[in-house]
This record gives sequence, C-alpha cells and structure tokens, in this order.
Amino acid sequence: MNETIATNKVYSLKERKRTTGTKVVYVPKYSSSSSSSSDPIHIIGTDSVSSNTNTTSSSTAAPNSNNESSNKITNNTTINNSGNSNNNNNNNNNNNDPDFKPTCVIGVIGDSSRGKSLFLNRMVESSQFHELNIQFNKHTPEETIRFEMYHNKENQNVYINLNSFNDTKVFTDVWNGIKNVSPYDVEKWLEDSEVVYLKSLLLLFNICNIVFVIFESLTLKLEYFNLFKILKYLKNNHLVLPTSIPEPFSFLSVGKTIPMLQMFLVKDLTENYERASHLKLEESLKKQATILLKHNQLFHTISGCGGNAGIRKLDANQQPLFFVETSKPFVRLIRLYQMSTSAIKALISSNKTASYSSVPFNKQLKYFNQLVGSYESTSHNVPLLFIKAFKNSMHSLELEFTSFRVWKEYLERLSLALDTSTMFSSFTYSPNLRFSSKTCSMHTKWALEQYSDTTLPLTYGAKIHQSRLNKAIKYLCLNANGPALETFIQSLRNDCDQIWRRGRKICEAESATGRICTLKTHIIPPLPGSILPPPTQPIIPSIMKEHTDERPHSSGYRTRATCNCGRTTSIREDIFEIEFGNLLFYMQPCCLDTPLLKISNTQLLFHPSKSNSSIQYTTPFPWFSVLDYGAVRKPPAEMEPAFFINNELNLQDWEIKKIPTVYSQRPPLDAQNYLSYEYQCPTGHRFIERKRSKKFFIKHRNPAEIQVFYQRLMLEKCPASDCNYYSQLSRVYLTTDIDKTVTIKPTIEIYQSEKQPCDVWSYTMDSFALTKSHLHSIRLPFVFDFENTPVLLTTPQTSSFILNVTFTQPPLVDQQ
Repeated sequence: MNETIATNKVYSLKERKRTTGTKVVYVPKYSSSSSSSSDPIHIIGTDSVSSNTNTTSSSTAAPNSNNESSNKITNNTTINNSGNSNNNNNNNNNNNDPDFKPTCVIGVIGDSSRGKSLFLNRMVESSQFHELNIQFNKHTPEETIRFEMYHNKENQNVYINLNSFNDTKVFTDVWNGIKNVSPYDVEKWLEDSEVVYLKSLLLLFNICNIVFVIFESLTLKLEYFNLFKILKYLKNNHLVLPTSIPEPFSFLSVGKTIPMLQMFLVKDLTENYERASHLKLEESLKKQATILLKHNQLFHTISGCGGNAGIRKLDANQQPLFFVETSKPFVRLIRLYQMSTSAIKALISSNKTASYSSVPFNKQLKYFNQLVGSYESTSHNVPLLFIKAFKNSMHSLELEFTSFRVWKEYLERLSLALDTSTMFSSFTYSPNLRFSSKTCSMHTKWALEQYSDTTLPLTYGAKIHQSRLNKAIKYLCLNANGPALETFIQSLRNDCDQIWRRGRKICEAESATGRICTLKTHIIPPLPGSILPPPTQPIIPSIMKEHTDERPHSSGYRTRATCNCGRTTSIREDIFEIEFGNLLFYMQPCCLDTPLLKISNTQLLFHPSKSNSSIQYTTPFPWFSVLDYGAVRKPPAEMEPAFFINNELNLQDWEIKKIPTVYSQRPPLDAQNYLSYEYQCPTGHRFIERKRSKKFFIKHRNPAEIQVFYQRLMLEKCPASDCNYYSQLSRVYLTTDIDKTVTIKPTIEIYQSEKQPCDVWSYTMDSFALTKSHLHSIRLPFVFDFENTPVLLTTPQTSSFILNVTFTQPPLVDQQ
C-alpha cells in the first residue's frame, strides 16, 4: 500500500514539461524571478540513480511488505493512484480509495542532507530518500532544490524531503568546487538560490501538517526561528490560497497545522550515561525552544479548539506552526536505527576481540539497548509514535485531515500561485524588516516631537533646523534599530523638513557681505532699473504661496554710504544683489548734475595658488564709476561736510614735481596736481587719507611713455574717536595740469590670507584719460564676489588698491 512519488530526472526550472497521464503531484517550477507561465511544474525528486546522486534508487532497494502494490510515478507514466486498474469503474467505492481518505503530510527540513534521508528512510522502513549532490558549474540556482515525496497508503501519510544547497555538507562541497568564477557571478548564483529555497520552504509549510527540523547540533539555531517568522508572515498575509478547500475542515486543511513540541536527546555512546544530567539537559533544550517559539509568536495551544466548543478558525496572526526539534544525538540515534539490535549482537559475537569484550563496550551496548527500549516500541519508531499521537489528538478534537486527492489539487494550484506571485520583495519576506518597521514607526512619532516641541521658534534657519533634526534622529537611533531604520530616518527628515518649510523657514539668502536674510521665505521682487534677468524665486509649497509676502531680502544689517558724486549720504540696506551694491545704489538724483564718463565693464580674474592657470570673465555691468567735476580744484562745495572728520575736504598734493624721471625741466610754480583717497566707514564717517602712497616706477623701452604705480590699502582704521570700524576706500580724486596725456587704470586685489602664496582675486577697470585741469573721481566697488560667491575684505593686509598712471610724452625735467 505504499506509493513513491518522484521523478528520475532533476528538471531545470526553465523547462516546461507535462505528464502524459493523470497529474498526481506537482511542485512549482518557480525561479528567482516570477514566471508568467500558467502550466504546473512537475515534482523535483529522485527515485533512482541520477547524475546528481550516488545513492541506491528505490527500485533497487529492499522491497517492503507492500511493494507489490506500490506505484512509482515518473515523467511519462500514467498511473492509477489506488493501485487498481479498474478504479475508473469503481467511483462508488471512493470511501475505500486511499486517495479519498484523510492524509497527514509530513515534511522534513534541516541542514544535514544525510541525516534527513536516514531519518525518513527509518520512518518508511525503506531506502526511498537520498542525499543531494550539487556542483556550481553544472547546476543553475533553480536546480539547487529537490523534493522527494513518498505516499504510504497503508498509514495514510505523505513524507516529503526537502534537499537544498543550504545543507551544510552540500554547501561546503559547492563552495570548494567554485573555481575561476567572478565574485559577482557567485553572489548572483547564491542570491537566486536563496530565493528558490525560500519559495520551496513556503510551499512545504503550506502543504504539510507536520514539519520535522533535523540539525546536528546541541545549540538551537536562531536562523530557523527567523526563517519560520518569514514563512508564517508570507503564509498568513500574502499567499492567496485556493478557495476549493472543503469546509468545515478548513482549520486542518493543507498548511493549517497544530503546534507540538518534543525534544529528543541521546548522549554519545562513548560517554558515561547519567540519567539525571540527561533529563536536565533535555529539559533545558525544551525550555529554550519553547521560549524562542513564544518570542517569535510561533507557538499556540490547541485547547478550546474542537470538541464541545466546536470547530473555530484561528485569526491570521494566531495561525500556528507545528514542528519537532531534534538535535545531533537524535540524528545519531536515527543512524543507529539503520542497524537492528540483532545485527549488532551478531557483529559482536562474530568479532570476539579484546576491545569488544571490554567492560566499557559492554556498558555502551547496554546503554544502546536502553535507548532502543526507551524510544522505540515493537511496532513503531519514535517519530511515527508522535505522528500517531498527533492524529489521535486531532480525532479527539473532532478535526479531520484533507484527503490525498484534495491535497494533490491544492499542491497543483499552489504551484501556480507561487510561480506568478510577486510576494518575494525585500520587505515581504523579511520579518526582521517588518518588526523593525513597527518599532521605528512607533518611535518616529516621538522623535518628531523632539523636533517640534514647545521651544520651537516661529521662524528659524538651517542651523537650528539641522540641530533639532539631529536631536530627533539621535532619539530614533537610540530607541529603534534594524533594517528599516534608514528608511524611517529619511521619512523623519522629510517630516521635519516639511514642518520647517511650511511657514517657519527663514529665507537665508546670503548677502555679498556674508550675512543671511532673516525674513520668512518670501517672493523676491525684480530690482528696479536692473539690466539682469529677474532673480530666481525660492521653492514655496503650493499651500503657502497665497500667504507668502513679496519683499526684497533683508539681513537687518545697514550701512551709511555716499552716492557717486559725493553730495548725498544715505542708509543702505545689506546688499544681496551685486548690481544694486556696486551700481544702482550710487545713482542718486543729485548725480545727474555731474557728467558720468562711459567706461567698460569690469574684468574679474582669479589666480589659484595651487595652479598656474587662471579664470577670467567680464561683468555684465561696470562696478566702477568715473565722474568729471570740471575745472575745479576741490570737490563740490555742496558736498555734505557733516560726515567728514574735521570737515576736511582738502586734497593731497600728487607730488609729480618730485619725480625726477618725469620732468626734464622745472614745472610751472602754479601747477596743481592732486591725488587723494577718500575712505568711509559703515557708520558714514568720511576722511581724506593724509598718508602718502607708495610709488613704483616702471620705465618702458619707449622713451615717450612712463608708467607709475601707486598702491593703497583698501581698509584703514576709522580715525573717529568713537568708532571701532574699518573704513573702506570708496573714492579716488585726481587732477593734473600736465600738458601731456595722463591715462589711469585702477585695480583692486583681494588675497585669501596674509600668508603667501594664496588665492588672489583681481577686479580691474579699463583705462581712461584725464582731462587737463579737471577734477575727476573714481568711485570704487563696495562689495565683491566671484562666480556668485562672496569675496570679503577681512583685514587691511589682505587687500590693496593699485593705480596705474601712464604719462605719454612727458615734459622735460628741470636739471636743478
């Protein structure tokens, strides 16, 4: 009454084959990526010698007592599941057909391929199950999984062995066989094999009523419990089950199992046997397993189910998981079962050696007899006893198993569901990710409160925002962890950023002086009189646009400055547009009375200290201004004297007459040549610098042309007694009575630091010619930048003004 369910070939999961007769058992031909095919896939298993195994097939194994009625299912065999050729004519005798009787399905998993086969072969009392052999270069990831199924019709049990590359010895052999393969190919093969293994386990846990876990260790592996959480989560929340399972037995339908735990512990026969320590260790292992089961929500009692209380369904979160944990000693005991007691006694009697007749060996034989007597009855071995007890408990609860026929149909439908399912994303099959998500979700709310507590200002900038965000992230990291943490940290960032941007974020645009706008995020109006494109607007949430003001930037920093002609001194807001700071602000109505010379745009040049190359470009508008006051000796009398320190408006002598290389004869006694520098501090104090400029002389090869360079510091300490600011060079006055042409070319240089070498920025205006006896003024730029990055004047030693004066055809110098 036994039936072997297997094939004699391991199919590639890319193949699509069908049996030519009745479909008896199907296993999904899923791969690491979902397939769109709709036909079921035949079972992957062995019942004979194949290229992948060296074990003896079931056809050559010793037959059992019911071998004559056994049916072997292969690829191209149409069978009669009942073993009766006239089954189609006996539809009224379904009650006697094993296919219609309730069947218990037992699965075996673990990391010992040999241990699983020995365990199952002892239960079925026949060599139906074999080890697995996999080679990396010869097997695809889909071929790393193989099911062996055996239907015992006499006991109404189906036994399933899941072999995979995860078995310890198989994995070791695969790893040792990897040669001349790139790490990427190995990693890809392992990842795909893991996905196939996971799908196979999910299939097994949905078609079995009992699952045995075989591993050769006295340590309970947490990996199994994590794996059980994965399978339970997928099974309860994602797998769409067929709706054809008959009621009212849905509680015990395929895949709905009852929790049951039993620990086996058998000591090594080479050790002295102490019953007390043996039971203590056995109880300790059982407690460990029970705690882990409850901690992972895998353990559930069956009290209250069935009987007088009636059949009730468990909630999705309460669906139980049944398995029996076994340890290495139990596997060792199963191996000893392969030799009967009579065979061992015969071996001992036929080998009367000194070692065999020793006292320790007699103790071991006695101990072995005790084990066999304790764990094995005359008609059942230990695992079968538990299976029988499980069935009896179901009968006492008035619950019933699914028939073998329905089970086969369910297996076929489930194969298709797994083949096309998209449930295997990183989130769905990771219970750690699921648990981490729940923990992070709970603590994210409290972390958000750390950011938006009552001390949160009405408006604040990026520094405060980042400080509070770091505080919230730190709280979340201290109270939650796991693979979902990074995702929730990013979610927390987004939530905090949303709070900040919705009415609390200040503008924080940087001014040319290095300060930031302290207004709430606002719309920037176009600059009146500007020749540049409109300013770039900030990103404002749509729900906030109606409540957003339109106003220019403001940092709250103000200075007092003078217009182009020097007649008007007024308050100037902090400069956020270079065009306003270096051009438009100085164009006051009073300046219309003074001619403004047309000059070219300013040339900007950057010299990096660590490179021989330089960067140069021209501004779209002039940063300098040149005014011609006419034939006057002093600045206009209508200039405001209030801001001049000591009301001093007198200009300094140019001292051209002291330059011996310029003249060949004495200049006229009434010649007027002035070169003076006006400074102004942020409070508006103005003064004419009395110190003489340093002079540098360069004589050209052309005797008719001489160049003279004057250099001044851009910053000087304000001489006002109550002022602690630096004054910045704002204006240069020039006038000359020399008959020859005098050409002026000003340049401003700013250094990165006082130490050399360092980066240098140069701002140069094209040369212009002075009109004889006319007073000219050069209004210098107030703020500087390079490629939209502010360049600041920090100390007097880090900036200078250079005036290049060219004399063409100079007069003769007096020889006296």
